[in-house]
Amino acid sequence: MCGYGYFKSKFGGVLQRPQRWHKSYWASARIARRVYALYFEKQIRLRGWWQRVSHDDRPSNQDQQA
Repeated sequence: MCGYGYFKSKFGGVLQRPQRWHKSYWASARIARRVYALYFEKQIRLRGWWQRVSHDDRPSNQDQQA
């Protein structure tokens, strides 16, 4: 059992993190779920990277040569 109830503390149970699982019938679904989980963990870092790449305020080589 993995709940936060009184029953667990009364009988000396230890709180455990639930282990979730998903049945994937396709390998692509399994891969997509792993990629999405990785993206979700790293989304703040990815957002910062994307802003740096898409909104580059540094002058390009053409501007420096002119």
